[in-house]
Amino acid sequence: MLNSKPSQFSLSANGMILWQAKPENPLPGEPVAKLVKGDHALRPAVEILANLKTAGVEAGELLTSLQHWLNTHIASVLEPLVVLGAQLDASGSDPVQAISKALFDSLGVVPREELEENIGKLDAEQRGVLRSKKIRLGPLLVFMPLLNKPAAVRLRGLLWSLYRERPLPAPVPADGIVSRDIDEASADRDFFRSIGYPVYGGRIVRIDMLDRVINAVYDHAEKGKFSARHEMAEWLGCSIERLYKILEA
Repeated sequence: MLNSKPSQFSLSANGMILWQAKPENPLPGEPVAKLVKGDHALRPAVEILANLKTAGVEAGELLTSLQHWLNTHIASVLEPLVVLGAQLDASGSDPVQAISKALFDSLGVVPREELEENIGKLDAEQRGVLRSKKIRLGPLLVFMPLLNKPAAVRLRGLLWSLYRERPLPAPVPADGIVSRDIDEASADRDFFRSIGYPVYGGRIVRIDMLDRVINAVYDHAEKGKFSARHEMAEWLGCSIERLYKILEA
């Protein structure tokens, strides 16, 4: 196992590291370790399963190898977020650093109102720096569009739930879905926002499409009033009535 290729390992939705003994076999393998809460949502630890410890496997060396695989996997799937964290200054004194740290700690999505003070301090050069970091200062939410890929959504859901000691697998939406109805009374708004699907008007809405709709609303507003258009509903995959509920929310 210690000499296995990285492709022989995979991460399950319930936080297990799986090992496939046959490199040519495309199916997931057997669980060999599980993720446990670390000092940050993006830095989970690895715990080797008890049956492997009793099977004579060198636990310390295997643990180091699996932790390295996990760190590399997270860095690959959530690359812009991990790079953002590596560039943080310990002092965090300027607005770029403050915004970056807030995004890193929130898995890439923060309500704009929470960052408004620091956004107001940005000059043109600093705004350019944020763009180079793949950060979008949207009208409602500050986020990283590159994290909207299905694999990044799933992994953020797992890491968020693990760090906050919530049940796994996490209730992430199906791959590629733009929006769907949800029970607002029971939905965890923080969870869905952190994976890029904030809750508005009884639906979870993928953040990049929500941003597109909100900007279109601003562009077409007349005398301070907005009007929904049918193409906006198509962007979100919902009815025009549901679109109005989302916009009003």
